[in-house]
Amino acid sequence: MPAEETQELGRAAVASVKRWLEATTYIALEWDVYNYVQYCSVEHLGGHKRLDLAGSYLTGTRDLVYVESKRYTTAASARSLYGQFQDFLAVAYSHALFQRTKPHPQIAHWYWVTYHPFELTRWAQLESPGELTAAVTAASYVPDDAVDTTLIHEVASRITVLVYNPKMERFTMTPQEVQRVLGHLERKAVGL
Repeated sequence: MPAEETQELGRAAVASVKRWLEATTYIALEWDVYNYVQYCSVEHLGGHKRLDLAGSYLTGTRDLVYVESKRYTTAASARSLYGQFQDFLAVAYSHALFQRTKPHPQIAHWYWVTYHPFELTRWAQLESPGELTAAVTAASYVPDDAVDTTLIHEVASRITVLVYNPKMERFTMTPQEVQRVLGHLERKAVGL
């Protein structure tokens, strides 16, 4: 498949995932990597990582949210997902470590959205502290003495793995419907 076609499929997948997650009325994903690279790039101990979407929850403390979307449609093409997922986990932890050096640290929520399930024998453990620890210890840029059990548990509690089926698009509210609903739910605060 030509690179341009692959890029366009990725862009369409990110747009679908964005609509789907925003239709929950709990998340606003204002930035995508195609138009707002600076907001979708997270700093961590190994450098910078670009993620597909960034935004925040509309409720509670309005925590940051980062989303990585993977549009693989066959088991053969999805074979590399586990390695990519481990890198995603290591970045999430490393970013939390990096945030500890800031005056007002923010530990984000991390969503991994795949179009094809992977590692089915481990599926129930993908969000676990053990899985995060394995990913962190395998990452060359995280020093061994930087593995903090308390932080591992906190970050693991903020990891969510979802499977997206394109057929869900027909059950997802449109952006216009979401805006009408949000006005009644009073989740999205009016700007200053």
